[in-house]
Amino acid sequence: KALMKQLEQQKKFESTLSADWKHIYDLSEDIDDNLSILTVRPKQFAEQLALYEFQLYSQIRSSELVGQQWGSNNKKRNMTAGNVVAYTDHYNQMTNWCIYQILNLPSAIDRGKAIEQLIHIMVLSFHINNFLATFEIFFALNSAPIYRLCESWERVPVFHIRAFWLFSHMTLRSCKLYRNELEYIEPPTIPYLGTFLTDLTFIEDGNATRTKTGEINFHFKCAKVHQ
Repeated sequence: KALMKQLEQQKKFESTLSADWKHIYDLSEDIDDNLSILTVRPKQFAEQLALYEFQLYSQIRSSELVGQQWGSNNKKRNMTAGNVVAYTDHYNQMTNWCIYQILNLPSAIDRGKAIEQLIHIMVLSFHINNFLATFEIFFALNSAPIYRLCESWERVPVFHIRAFWLFSHMTLRSCKLYRNELEYIEPPTIPYLGTFLTDLTFIEDGNATRTKTGEINFHFKCAKVHQ
C-alpha cells in the first residue's frame, strides 16, 4: 500500500510538469541542447524546479545523514544514502547546466541576457523559500568560467548585479546569514544541505566515536550529530 501511494504521488507530481520540463530533471539524461535559458519563463522555471527539488529533499531520511554514508568513499552509498546522493547529484547537474547555458551562447550580449535571466530565477527561488535552487544558480554564476566574463557582466542591468552581490553575503562566514534565515523562516522550504553536510563531516572526523574509557562519546559527537 505504501508503495502504491508513493507511485500515485509520483504520477501526480509528473502530471504537473510539461513535456519540455521533464527531461531537465531526469538525472540519467544528458543536457538537452534544444532548451535555452533565454526562452524559458523565469516564474514557471522557478516553480517547476521547486516542485521537483522539494520531492528530492522530502525523501531524505535522517538515518542517511549519519556516518558520512553519502561520501564517495562509501561504495554502497547509493543503497545506504541514495536520497542524499540523488540530492547532491541534482545540485551538481543543475549548477553545471547553468554554466553550460551561458558558455554555449555565441555573443557577450546573449551571455549577459542569460546571466540576467538566471539572476531573476535565483531571486524568484529565494522568495518561494527554495534555497537549493538559489545556491545552485549563485555558485554557477560565481564560478571561475562565468565570473571572468567581464563583457557579459557589463551588459547585465545594475539591479540584477546588486541582487547577485546581495546574495553573495549569504555565503560569508560559513553561510551565517543563510543559517539565520533558515532558522526563522516559515515552512515549507527547500534547504541547501551543503553547509550542513560539511558540518556533519567535521563533527564525524573531529570527534571520536568512543571516549578513552570505551564509552560512547554522546555529548561531544552523538549529540552534535543529532542537533
